[in-house]
Amino acid sequence: MEKVCDVYEDIEHRSREATLAYGGSISHHHGIGKLRKRFMDQTLAPLNSELHKGFKKAVDPNNIFGINNTIYLDEAEKEKELNH
Repeated sequence: MEKVCDVYEDIEHRSREATLAYGGSISHHHGIGKLRKRFMDQTLAPLNSELHKGFKKAVDPNNIFGINNTIYLDEAEKEKELNH
């Protein structure tokens, strides 16, 4: 039997894919967070992502605020999550 969290994540993932496919937005009043970061490349322009990464590096070089939210630490982490 699947874990409830896995079922929830699958439903949310499919719902967000459908939302984006029809021109919707995934933003929320609590921010993006870990569950929604896989959709950032589809939602934001590449320049926005680069600005976010630069700002994060400048103000939080030790990655202690919002650890691993919104952007991936590296390409390996991104590949692992997107292939989940």
